[in-house]
Amino acid sequence: MKRTYDGFTLKMIAIIAMTINHIGVGLNFYNKNIVFYIFSLVIGKLTFPIMAYLLVKGFNYTRNKIKYALRLGMFWLLSIYPFYYLFSSNLKFNIVQQITNNVLFTLLVGLVMMICLEKVQSKIVRFWIVVFFTMITIASDWPVLGILMIYGFYSIKDKKKKVIIPISAISMISMLGIIVSGIMAVNANVISSRFLWVIILEGASFLGMFATVPLLLNYNEEKGYSPFWIKWGFYAYYPLHLLILGVFK
Repeated sequence: MKRTYDGFTLKMIAIIAMTINHIGVGLNFYNKNIVFYIFSLVIGKLTFPIMAYLLVKGFNYTRNKIKYALRLGMFWLLSIYPFYYLFSSNLKFNIVQQITNNVLFTLLVGLVMMICLEKVQSKIVRFWIVVFFTMITIASDWPVLGILMIYGFYSIKDKKKKVIIPISAISMISMLGIIVSGIMAVNANVISSRFLWVIILEGASFLGMFATVPLLLNYNEEKGYSPFWIKWGFYAYYPLHLLILGVFK
């Protein structure tokens, strides 16, 4: 019998991968255990594709897209300081610099983009809508490419292609971009060549995104276990785990 995954299972995989990633990166395992640090980067790459894919599915199924956006917006705002608290080395909070930083903002922008695209037929206008919302996330977590992944999940109709193409394209672009940037930084004497291998491993970590392909291809389109407290618990977990890890840091 073909193995399938419901929405609850995919969300659990995403938050476990996200937590491991935030432990490795947020608690500075780069300086403590480089093997765990690289592992946390690889496993963390499962999170966004799953979240983005479920965002698109939620957009297609939800009866009230405005309420969906408001929920994301509320928890984005609640997560601004916890995100900053964990990942910033400067304890002085600057809301101007940090207002658009966490991944919930990227997901919110992707949701608003889909709401706009739904109301427009012109290909030219749709193109500029995607460009506009992509640029909004330039200072956010999963900048630019995150929105393009959401758009790929949204616009491609074939079930297999809609999973494989966005994940493959974003993974390869991200990996090559980081590696090339590292090589250029070495050539410009911005960083030492002995750190280049770490940058190459960080770039290669984007290959971890390919692990989400079989998961998403076997998504059975069902919510799974979804009582009220679970539904809101997934949202609340994001700022809470950031805050807890920030305290440990």
